[in-house]
Amino acid sequence: MVGDVQDVIATALGGQAATNTVEGRERYTVNVRYPRAFRSDPRAIADEVQVPLPAGGTVPLREVARVELTRGALAAPARLRALAGSARSPGAAGSKA
Repeated sequence: MVGDVQDVIATALGGQAATNTVEGRERYTVNVRYPRAFRSDPRAIADEVQVPLPAGGTVPLREVARVELTRGALAAPARLRALAGSARSPGAAGSKA
């Protein structure tokens, strides 16, 4: 049940990839989520986001969670940030080996 609630919240607020679109040689993921105005209203989230029940049916998120706006961290501390980079194999397309 907790996992279901987390999935619903992640999809409603963060979005979920619904499909891909191809434009020329470029491919884009189409992400679907609730509109920004809805996502910033705790009461609307609590009342309108539906959580599936194991036996079928749904209940509003407010029935299983407390929804409130809180102030979070502005940025992750440097020690918690992941390093990003890229590497190319010699002979790979576009590499200068």
